[in-house]
Amino acid sequence: MKRIFFLFLTIAVLMASGTIEAQNVTKKQDWAQFYTFQNDNARWNRVKAVLMGDSITELWWDRDSVFFKENNFVGRGISGQTTSEMLVRFRRDVLDLHPQYVVIMAGTNDVAENNGKISKENILGNLKSMVEIAKFHGINPMLCSIPPAAGFIWRKDLTPAQDIIEINKMIKEYAQSVGIPYIDYHSALKDENGGLPKEYAKDGVHPTLEGFKIMEKILLNTFEKTDLTMDNVVLNSLKTRRSIRSYKPQQIKDEELLAVLQAGTFAPNGMGIQDSWIVAVQNEEIKKELIRMNAKILGTSSDPYYGAPTIILVFGSDPEKWRNSVQDGSLVLGNMMNAAHSLGLGTCWINREMEMFSTKEGKDLMRKMGIDEKLIKEGLTGIGALAIGYPEGEPRAPKPRKENYYRIIK
Repeated sequence: MKRIFFLFLTIAVLMASGTIEAQNVTKKQDWAQFYTFQNDNARWNRVKAVLMGDSITELWWDRDSVFFKENNFVGRGISGQTTSEMLVRFRRDVLDLHPQYVVIMAGTNDVAENNGKISKENILGNLKSMVEIAKFHGINPMLCSIPPAAGFIWRKDLTPAQDIIEINKMIKEYAQSVGIPYIDYHSALKDENGGLPKEYAKDGVHPTLEGFKIMEKILLNTFEKTDLTMDNVVLNSLKTRRSIRSYKPQQIKDEELLAVLQAGTFAPNGMGIQDSWIVAVQNEEIKKELIRMNAKILGTSSDPYYGAPTIILVFGSDPEKWRNSVQDGSLVLGNMMNAAHSLGLGTCWINREMEMFSTKEGKDLMRKMGIDEKLIKEGLTGIGALAIGYPEGEPRAPKPRKENYYRIIK
């Protein structure tokens, strides 16, 4: 798509021509066109959504800026851009604005071969990368269909309608596989030829105001549905928690530890008998014993708890005496991990406590920690442990959720 300028006065033409020339020179040095929004980006913080795209998104703002302002949306569309260029500028034009959501509508210019031929798989790959980057930074991504087009006025040799349909099918399947919204503009706008009718786009590609109004209704309806889930504080915390394997040396605050421990006590448990016991260890001598015992079982000389300032142990009854012992203790650990993340703390689930505390040495350490002798004799079992502390550095990027992770049967 070529940049569209509305020039009505001779002086405006002269001024614009100078701007175009400067931008053409600049683009040779700035392929992704970071310069386009570099000044405006500094004005925004904590917007609801960034609409990331090409000239369709750019013109959307021009033709209905009130829609953006009323909904706390920011448009970041650049005419002519492909998904590759958008991926390169994603940090500056999306992450730096700290939005709750990013709405990604891209692919028209890939199909038009603006930067040369690109496979459908690589178009989808660029979209996947943007989604994964957004998720890693706690931003809720939404993927849009490529709007319909039966032809391009700047590439009359191409017939893109079927290619767009096939790519949209791939986008939709991917969005569903990772549990993010797919916004289908294509179905609402297409004509019998898979293109945009004149009433929605005079040039067959760029929507008129009437076309954008249809898109706005679809987008707001999507937000209405997803705000109940993606914008929920608890659900967002669950989606952004990651295992942390590097911790700052300073100890966590007492009130933070207490909040995490209390979260553990409210975990679901079989028949409400509250079978689990939780022990938080900050004593350096006992921590050294835990590290030594766990490392011995693991067969390593390194710290299996990753240098965390606090270690939280979870115990349960002998599984042969209480069949839900491991399940109940696992839920306690899960509750504490999610509570810790919501407080800005990092955790990592550590195994081998069952082996550690089945030995005489382990039982002696239980006694040293003040655990009731009766419980020890009855077969108190180590279920697992958490390393917990303030994260050191950025967590690893999350792995994409596997396809067909869940199924709904009605």
